[in-house]
Amino acid sequence: MLGHVEISKTTDTDLSGIDAAMRFWNTEPLPDGAPANVAGAWTHRLLHWQAALQRQVRIPVFAPGGVILDRKTESGRETVFHVAIPTHAPRASLEALGWLTGVLTALQSGTSLDDLRQSHQQLLEKLRSYRLDGVNNYHFLHAAHRLDIPALEVTPATYRFGHGAHARWLQSTTTDATSAIGTSICASKSRTVNVLRQKGLPVPKHSRVDNADAALEMAEKLGYPVVIKPDDREQGEGVQSGLKDATAVRLAYASALQHSKKILVEKHHEGQDYRLTVYRDRVVKIVHRRAGGIVGDGVSTVAELLNAEQASPYYLEQFRRHGVMKLSLDDEAASLLKERGYSTQTVPPAGEFTPLRRRNNISVGGTQVLIDPQTVHPDNLDLAIRATRAVLLDLCGLDLISPDLTRSWLETGAVIIEMNARPQIGIAAAPDLYRDLLQLLVPAGGRIPLQLLICPSPPAQPEIARLLQLAQQGGCQAVSCIHGVWVHRRQISGPAISGFHAARVLMMQDDVQSGMVVMTAQEIVRYGLPADRFTRIMVVEDRSIDETARAQLAAALRMTNHHVVQGPDGRSAGRVSQAGSAEP
Repeated sequence: MLGHVEISKTTDTDLSGIDAAMRFWNTEPLPDGAPANVAGAWTHRLLHWQAALQRQVRIPVFAPGGVILDRKTESGRETVFHVAIPTHAPRASLEALGWLTGVLTALQSGTSLDDLRQSHQQLLEKLRSYRLDGVNNYHFLHAAHRLDIPALEVTPATYRFGHGAHARWLQSTTTDATSAIGTSICASKSRTVNVLRQKGLPVPKHSRVDNADAALEMAEKLGYPVVIKPDDREQGEGVQSGLKDATAVRLAYASALQHSKKILVEKHHEGQDYRLTVYRDRVVKIVHRRAGGIVGDGVSTVAELLNAEQASPYYLEQFRRHGVMKLSLDDEAASLLKERGYSTQTVPPAGEFTPLRRRNNISVGGTQVLIDPQTVHPDNLDLAIRATRAVLLDLCGLDLISPDLTRSWLETGAVIIEMNARPQIGIAAAPDLYRDLLQLLVPAGGRIPLQLLICPSPPAQPEIARLLQLAQQGGCQAVSCIHGVWVHRRQISGPAISGFHAARVLMMQDDVQSGMVVMTAQEIVRYGLPADRFTRIMVVEDRSIDETARAQLAAALRMTNHHVVQGPDGRSAGRVSQAGSAEP
């Protein structure tokens, strides 16, 4: 997006006070490089905060943008900054900018933070309508930004990372190599258990039930404690574990019915809850999951311990993101306290963990601790890999109940309780895992060498035969122009709306290792560039063009100047040259 920001009356501004106030809403540090003058410092902050607010609700805007030009107004009292900012949803960027300008003005006039909190929640609610579904796509896009891998939305929630032969497609953590059969198996816990049992892998006993009486009968048959869970839900939806009597079973069954009509009763297994993430015969992440709760100090009451936990950075950040405190003394917490014979005024012994949630999922207040795979018994790592192969998946999240991961499952009797074909990887315990996975998924940074041939006007475009010759001389396998796309000198598509759109077709071909993109100067000015990097930029010589066409060519060259690959010495690895009728 292009626009301008007007800054006035800045001489007496206390930026440190403004910074402190903004940290209440967003804890991201300001990036380095703020201008020394106050007006420039204001703009630097505005551009950063508008992007940071969007990231807070998972809108993928990972750079603040920058100033193209600044100038003083005729009166000299205002400074106008012409800016360019990256945007995922233009309306979201405008909402964030509008809120910021109003809040910053209010803070200067002495308005308190308390008076502005409601407006912040209202802003986040508006921004959430523009965010990405789930967390995986957002974090993969962030990882691509950090790794400088080009990314493009192909369809809603499906992204292509890279170009040509080096591209990979992802839909959350479903990859272009994920088996449809494996996905179908893991959509049902009972199907998953059946397949794993046939492979000789450890799974719990369970049975499908159709009503509360059948659930109670099965619980008595399996022996208490038991677990009630939907067969076809993920992320712990409707799961109740450790049920010890008929009343608990009936309540849990009624609760599970709110999520699904397919209900399982399962034998409860004691042990710790672990999530192992596997990719291509390699365990890439292990976390120990624990339900939300408090740890006694021998002095404080349950209520006091909970207040302290809610004030921790982890839960405060969750509150900022979602506007809801996920750990509280609600009915679920009261039920768990009652089972222990506790109340909110009980003082738990020092070191004792008191759960206030039945599920271990982060979405309901659970916590995670990263486990080093080097500390895990090799049999347990092998179990996770064999289970992933058994259900025909390349990337999988496996939930394992084990008393001790440092001992073999053959000794401890661990069981696999669930496998997820689209696992939530998360960043709380391992913030770099999305980056590491994307590096494994996308070879060579996802890029193929691209050359750009600029034609000053449509008549200046060389004939197709000449373009194919130029491409061959430049080591390019493919050529795109408004007339179509050629791969290995064979035409694979018809005319396009523009050279820009034809180039996008070229970059979608999974058998292309390198390509030449042909565009007119007018197309570049109108549409921009189809890729952010070229190994060489060439210009067709045409001395007959008029002044308008010359101006467009000059504008196109200014736009492309920063998109030639840079060598290690900082110089351009490509060159801008003239492509006449004989030699490029």
